[in-house]
Amino acid sequence: MKNGLTRKEAIDRYRYMILSKPPKERIEFLRPLRGKDLACFCSLDQPCHADVLLQLLKDYEEMGLFRPPHKTEEEILKMLKKRIKEFLHATPSTWFDAMLTHEENPYYYSRTGIFDTDKARESKARRELSHTFMICSYCLKQKASRARICCSKECDENFHKEYRFWIKSWFGLRDEALTRDAFECRKCGEKATDVDHVIEISDGGEEWDLENLQSLCDKCHKEKTAQSRRARSKTKSLDSSLEEYLTN
Repeated sequence: MKNGLTRKEAIDRYRYMILSKPPKERIEFLRPLRGKDLACFCSLDQPCHADVLLQLLKDYEEMGLFRPPHKTEEEILKMLKKRIKEFLHATPSTWFDAMLTHEENPYYYSRTGIFDTDKARESKARRELSHTFMICSYCLKQKASRARICCSKECDENFHKEYRFWIKSWFGLRDEALTRDAFECRKCGEKATDVDHVIEISDGGEEWDLENLQSLCDKCHKEKTAQSRRARSKTKSLDSSLEEYLTN
């Protein structure tokens, strides 16, 4: 007995000290001990601190926490298809998951763009498998680093090109319109800060057509919007009068 603790109590306290570490820190603490013989001054027939380390190393190896188990290409493709299928029936928990389970599959339309849900499901599934099994998100082959989702720069570029799930983005179209007009207001020639639809969406204009976009300054944008609203209000009033006249 030392410091008021029996051998068993000291070993239990040592085990608790290791297990109280955060999971990532715990794994990094044990990793250098893999494949090494541990020795101390304890008798072989007595419980020892090394027994704790050996048992944890054995458990973690069996769970695959140090090195992900090797998977064949066929197994990886099978898991990928299964995970993509699971996304179809998943309960939305985040904005991204809500996109994946939207009823208007395969495309989800929003004010910020058109979202290709099929591409998004596969993109998310590939990223998950990449992290779990240390495989490249694009070519699905083994990679050296867990920090990157792909095994090479070429695969990284191809992955982001092929599995880009925003088909069209309002912000991208806005930048294109401003660049095309050299950041000049089409009405007055001042510096353009806004992008406006020439024929408004409510009047049947195309929302995602670059030809239907124009760069305007804040003042001209407000004037144009007010003018369009007045015109719509007047048309609505005439339609109401005509309908009333026809019914009477």
